[in-house]
Amino acid sequence: MIELYLQLQNSLFNYLLIFAHLAPLFFMLPFLSDRILTNLSLKGIIILLLTLCLSPLIVIPTWQSTSQFIALSVVELFIGLTMGILMATPFWLASAIGEFIDNQRGASIGDMLDPATGSESSSLASLINMFCVAWFLNQGGMLEFIATITESYQQLPIGRPIVHVDLFALGKWLTRFIMLAITLSAPILIALFILEIGLGVYSLFCPQLNAFSLSLTLKSIVAFSLLFILFNTTLPQTLISVLPPSISSIIIVGN
Repeated sequence: MIELYLQLQNSLFNYLLIFAHLAPLFFMLPFLSDRILTNLSLKGIIILLLTLCLSPLIVIPTWQSTSQFIALSVVELFIGLTMGILMATPFWLASAIGEFIDNQRGASIGDMLDPATGSESSSLASLINMFCVAWFLNQGGMLEFIATITESYQQLPIGRPIVHVDLFALGKWLTRFIMLAITLSAPILIALFILEIGLGVYSLFCPQLNAFSLSLTLKSIVAFSLLFILFNTTLPQTLISVLPPSISSIIIVGN
């Protein structure tokens, strides 16, 4: 009886190691956030079921002490957080594009709660973010999500010590994310800036014109027209190409 209890306890702790790897992903990715899976118990059940499904594929080393188990848990939690940052970056990119455009057209005063991220964002940022989430799920993104998790356990097995963390590669990836957000929104931002200059010059020659009342309407027409063109040509292909680097290229483990 005692032996059975010890085996059950050991299995439970092994599941907790896998849980520490998966939990950050469910809290960072927008389509698995608290605003989508509103019931915390439901989210815990989903993570538990995924843990049970992945456990036969994962080799978990034996640990001898509580401190060793805590060290393994911290390592798995760190790997999960790093994967969450890498996998959530394309969705952050979509939100950043909408934030830049809404800030330039003066619509950021109507910020609202984004249901995907749970944070306050502009209306266009929420729209583009939800579009990317819907496109990701429609293209079989959940299967890729599970495949990425399985591959991460093959590249970074549990119990391997972390030799090096390439923060430069992670910073380079985040820098590329910011540059892409500015580059993709630049055509619309430039057009809105030129329109604002034109309205300012026109109001000098026609003081009766209330440029402020017209600016939001005209900027919205120009912004959504250019955004429609970008969605048909540049934006989808660029978002598809925004693939995060492999987790094994950032976190290097020993033998």
